[in-house]
Amino acid sequence: MFDFLFGYSFEYPFVLLLIVVFILCGKFCKPHSNALYIPHLAIYKLNQTASSSWLFILKWCTIIFAIIALASPIKQHNIINKKSDGVDIILALDTSGSMRQIGFNPQNPGQNRWEVVQDIVGDFISSRTTDNIGIVVFGSTVMTASPLSFDKKAQQKIIDTLDIGIVGD
Repeated sequence: MFDFLFGYSFEYPFVLLLIVVFILCGKFCKPHSNALYIPHLAIYKLNQTASSSWLFILKWCTIIFAIIALASPIKQHNIINKKSDGVDIILALDTSGSMRQIGFNPQNPGQNRWEVVQDIVGDFISSRTTDNIGIVVFGSTVMTASPLSFDKKAQQKIIDTLDIGIVGD
């Protein structure tokens, strides 16, 4: 494929040669004169000169853009596929009203269960670099908070936004 600017390329780059053909034809191929005689045609042509320059520009823009579209431009992304030997992990987190109880963290007795779970899960997610992790929360109903993903930052933000009672008490 033909690479040109900023990672773009064309699937059929030789179609772009049609631009040269159209320019040459526009320069050397002259239209035939009208076979019909129309009285007062000269007056009509005088009124048409201002719009004819716009029509000329629009005609050539249309031709050039159509040829570029026929050449099938492609944007190439630099995607790196990493093969990892990680495992798929689904974390099921309780967000029911029972998570409001306090006293489960000896270092900070004022923390409730949910805050302790948030800290532990945050540390767990950041330590599992090659694993695919998903998050499901439950209370009186169940909700998928995050599908399986390698994006640890997004999952940490999801954990931070979850709260007690988000899916029912």
